[in-house]
Amino acid sequence: MLSVLSVSRWLLSALCVLGAVCCGSALLFSAEGVRPNFIFILTDDQGWGDAGFAGHPYVRTPALDRLKREGTWLQQFYVAATVCSPSRTAFMTGQYPARHAIHGHLSTAEQNAARAMPNWLNAEAPMLPRLLQRAGYATAHFGKWHLGHGEGAPPPGDYGFDVSKVVNGNGPSLGNEGTEPYFRARSTAQIMDETIEFVRANRERPFFVNAWTLLPHAKLDPTAEQLSEYTGLQPRADDPAFGDWMQKYLGRAKSLPDQMRVFCASLTDLDTQVGRL
Repeated sequence: MLSVLSVSRWLLSALCVLGAVCCGSALLFSAEGVRPNFIFILTDDQGWGDAGFAGHPYVRTPALDRLKREGTWLQQFYVAATVCSPSRTAFMTGQYPARHAIHGHLSTAEQNAARAMPNWLNAEAPMLPRLLQRAGYATAHFGKWHLGHGEGAPPPGDYGFDVSKVVNGNGPSLGNEGTEPYFRARSTAQIMDETIEFVRANRERPFFVNAWTLLPHAKLDPTAEQLSEYTGLQPRADDPAFGDWMQKYLGRAKSLPDQMRVFCASLTDLDTQVGRL
């Protein structure tokens, strides 16, 4: 079983290794000794304050709290863009997403063309998993992709991943959100199942694995069991834990108790699944 501390150290190390992408693979191949394993957990659309350790007054996130407590919390860690695809591009290439003309979320061919964007990240771009693959690592991606999908888009295998199961991408699919009830609500468990299986299968060699969740990005639809964690929750829009702007925003909610229960239930399940690692 992997400790949360181990995950934290691996993630921090993985982010440091991204710098080697731009400098060439020699930095990866020249090191001697033990090669660390990397697990990169990326949640989707989670605000910096959406965790217990960050001061959220209602959500319970014991696994993330422990990750922060025993690991490293980077409080001035800025990304090169505010949306999905550019951030993922930067993480995987170690370069500014503008270098690849990905400055917004990848969408339909028409919408991409209107914004002078490609339909997917160039598979020939320098990629962290490909460099690690060449260094003898087993590599995998499970969960949201959003670096290009649809006709002609390369699957994750073309970017250096040995194994993948994805949403918003081509190649082996994690499931169908359009037809499977509560798919999004249960997707984090599926992603962690795949991640744990991959880690166990490769325990005798170095590995790199992306575990990229769909949550807590909308549309949120937690199961009754997940919602039961917050039965009776009565949040206050004027809670002093929230700043002035957030209090004003929450004050406009149509049904703050219901909406807060849905949000917190989704985040707590995500936390539970991360804690299984």
